[in-house]
Amino acid sequence: MPHFANYKTRNRLLLLSLAMMSLSGCQDPTPDLGPEESELSFVEQLDQVKRGDSDEIRLHETVVTDADLLRLKEVPQLRVLDLRKTRITDGGLKALTKLNDLHQLALRGAGITDTGVELLVGLPKLAILNLPQGKFSDKSLEKMKQVKNLELFRFGSPNVTDKGLSYLTQCDKLRFLHIINSPIGDPGLAHVSNIPNLESFYIDGSSVTREGIGKLIEQRPKLHIHIDQAHLDSDPNAHQH
Repeated sequence: MPHFANYKTRNRLLLLSLAMMSLSGCQDPTPDLGPEESELSFVEQLDQVKRGDSDEIRLHETVVTDADLLRLKEVPQLRVLDLRKTRITDGGLKALTKLNDLHQLALRGAGITDTGVELLVGLPKLAILNLPQGKFSDKSLEKMKQVKNLELFRFGSPNVTDKGLSYLTQCDKLRFLHIINSPIGDPGLAHVSNIPNLESFYIDGSSVTREGIGKLIEQRPKLHIHIDQAHLDSDPNAHQH
């Protein structure tokens, strides 16, 4: 039993690492589909989960709507929902609230507001959350402490502030943080330095300076840092891409 438990732990860490590389830009482990390949439709993947052949729905080319999400009540065992093209509203996220096994959620193209985030923070097993084109505010960042198992958080929103990052210091399990196209500056980095178990921090499209990042490196010398898809020369944890 201990050996099996160790295997499960290693496997979970590997999945988290791959997810972070995929979400952040270090590398994309998802290959492009060949000329004779195409992704399965939403209904086909839904049927696979219903049969027990999969616990994931990943759609990178198919547009998903609120009406599609209503069918998720048929698969409460779903663990991964990765949607790259969506026309989802806050109201549509009500369909996710019964997915008590959901571990990873990625929603691109959805301008999720504070109302929508409120519906997500109660998911008991959610560990990986990717909302790169949100419209939520610091109010939602404050609610992240309710996501008890949150380990990876990738988000973008024009409505968050430096102060909002202070709430993430209450996320004890947060290890990977990626902020995209958000009005974050050097004052926000002071809060990032206080996230207790953070291992990797990526920030793109912000107003942080090299001086601010340099200070963060001094405060957290073991933290892996990217800024605008690149390492600083002074980052002791830089690696080749």
